[in-house]
Amino acid sequence: MPVLPTPPNNGNNKKKVSWGSISKTLSFWILIILIPIVFIQFSSARNDPAPQIIYSQYDQQLQADNIKSVVIQAGRITGEFKNKVEFQGQERSKFTVKLPVENSDEELDRLRYHNVQIEAKGDNPGIGVYVMNLLPYLFIIGLWVAPRLSHSGNPRRSC
Repeated sequence: MPVLPTPPNNGNNKKKVSWGSISKTLSFWILIILIPIVFIQFSSARNDPAPQIIYSQYDQQLQADNIKSVVIQAGRITGEFKNKVEFQGQERSKFTVKLPVENSDEELDRLRYHNVQIEAKGDNPGIGVYVMNLLPYLFIIGLWVAPRLSHSGNPRRSC
C-alpha cells in the first residue's frame, strides 16, 4: 500500500478556536459562581417582612408606647412592635419607616423617653455589589483562560 506524502508545514499548525467549547466552559463557571449567590439571597429572606409605614403611623405607635426595639440604618428605622398592629389587612409585628430628618438627636431622645431598645448600624452593601464588582475581573480571566483550554491538546477532552 503506497504511503501518501504529508503536505508541507507552512507554520499554520494553529487549531481552530471552538467558540462552542469556550461558551460551555464560561457558562459552567458562571453557574458555579452564581448558584451559591442565589442560594444565599433566598435563604436570608425573612418570614415576617417589615412593611413600610408612613412616619405619622410610626409616631402614633411611639406615642402609644407600642415600639419595643429599633435598628437605625441610613435614615431608616426598622423596628418591632410590643403588640401586633394591623397594616394593610394583616397583623404585623415589624415595621420599616423612613425618617424625615436623618441623624436627628430629637428622634433618639423620643425613643429613649419611651424606653425603646436602640441599635445603630452602618450602611452595608449587599452581596450583589460585590458580585457586580467581581464580574469584570471574572470576564477578563475567562477570556484569558478559555483560549488556553481550547488549545490544551488533550484529544480525550470533550465538552
